[in-house]
Amino acid sequence: MRLVACLGQGLAAMITVSIVSHGHGEMVNQLARSLIALHEVSHILVTLNCRENLDLPHHPEVEVIQNECRDGFGRNHNRAFQRSREPYFCVMNPDVVLIQNPFPSLLQTMGETGAGLAAPLVYNAAHTLQPSARYFPTIASLTRKLLRGETGAYPPSAGSAPTYPDWVAGMFMLARSDVYADVNGFDKAYFLYYEDVDLCARLWAAGHSVVLDPNAAIIHDAQKKSHSDPVHFLMHLRSLFRYLRKQRSGFSGGPCRPPGAH
Repeated sequence: MRLVACLGQGLAAMITVSIVSHGHGEMVNQLARSLIALHEVSHILVTLNCRENLDLPHHPEVEVIQNECRDGFGRNHNRAFQRSREPYFCVMNPDVVLIQNPFPSLLQTMGETGAGLAAPLVYNAAHTLQPSARYFPTIASLTRKLLRGETGAYPPSAGSAPTYPDWVAGMFMLARSDVYADVNGFDKAYFLYYEDVDLCARLWAAGHSVVLDPNAAIIHDAQKKSHSDPVHFLMHLRSLFRYLRKQRSGFSGGPCRPPGAH
């Protein structure tokens, strides 16, 4: 494993974390407590997408946004970004568990690579590596997924060097704030699903790279409601069709990848 300096004590707070809760309750409480303890985090924005009672820590870093009605994934995080004044903006799911502080390694990797967005490895509760980094979906790749079960997962790094997948899953994304603003954040026309794929496609098209850091890791147990819930399945299909339409017409000239980013 690459040696990461003990930066936690020395780094100035520079990250706003955005979390959207859909009645996640104690998960959000625990995650907020974990984040408060991290020196790199200076602002924790918790958006309540429905009415719920949380026992969030009374701390100056924690700010709550109460929605009057449910909003989509991208719109919620874009609204939180408007309140951020830090140089880095982190989108994080409420059911993420921090097994270690991922930010020193992620910040170091972004500094070394110049990437606009970075993500850690993702494990489930059984500590099995999850396919959170993938190739861009196409009609051909989706057909192979349907017929052969291919996931489109990007191959994991054989060592400690970062890799450059096409896209990374939206349960944890650390972006440079100027880069996030440069592409206007998430496309709010997606209510749920594929907004992370779309964001990464537009980042690559705008000349910003996406990096996966094998020295940072989190735990996330995906619910995968679209596999069993017909409403979520239809939402997934609608988002997929929107993405494919945008892919066909071009993401402002992309998605494209700069030479040498493999």
